[in-house]
Amino acid sequence: MNGRPLGVGVIGCDHRHIFGMLQGMQDAGAVARAWWTEGEPPMLDGFRKRFPVLPRVADPRALLDDPAIDLVLIATVPKRWQWAVEAIAAGKDVM
Repeated sequence: MNGRPLGVGVIGCDHRHIFGMLQGMQDAGAVARAWWTEGEPPMLDGFRKRFPVLPRVADPRALLDDPAIDLVLIATVPKRWQWAVEAIAAGKDVM
């Protein structure tokens, strides 16, 4: 980590467990960097209320290309395993 806190990105807000995943990482000292989700899933309003200052990116690959993001939390329904494979290939840890 080069002496910096763990950077976290989020792909997908389709399951409520993303709230606990991200909050747990922040409570452990990680820094949430950005998030992306496809469309407007039902959990989106709650996610925005709970993490209001976290920026949304237009392209999920921006998270994979960001050297400040070390860990990608994935809570999307479609293509979850595919995003995990892409994140790992980009050198990120995945949860």
